[in-house]
Amino acid sequence: MSASDTFENALGRILERESRFSADAYSFVREGVSFAISLKEVEGHIGGKHLCEGLRELANRQFGPMAHHVLEAWGVHETIDFGCIVFELSREKMLRVSETDKIEDFQNVYDFESAFLTPYSCTDPVPQTPPVVVAPRRREDDDA
Repeated sequence: MSASDTFENALGRILERESRFSADAYSFVREGVSFAISLKEVEGHIGGKHLCEGLRELANRQFGPMAHHVLEAWGVHETIDFGCIVFELSREKMLRVSETDKIEDFQNVYDFESAFLTPYSCTDPVPQTPPVVVAPRRREDDDA
């Protein structure tokens, strides 16, 4: 059986017992682990906070201003949700967690609005331009 078949089978089992998050959310977190490790530039274990930071960076790179919407569509609303996904993947042996890792490591790492909406908000004031006034056209009939 190939690695992707194994992941697909594990994902099927997860989705049978846990329906809060979409399959895409699990795939994204799994991909995000490698990405977060590459940001740290070392091999090995990363903690919940570091993983959340990597997932923020990855979401903003992949989805830009749509990141918040995409994550919410997947059922991911706060950083603790990333932790729930990690521990579900760990339960299926798709990710490894250490005995010191705990779900609380993912609690309130950052606010989703600040992480995914604020970077794309328009902070410059809208320039005020005077209204365009169009004079009514004079019809030749009006002269007669």
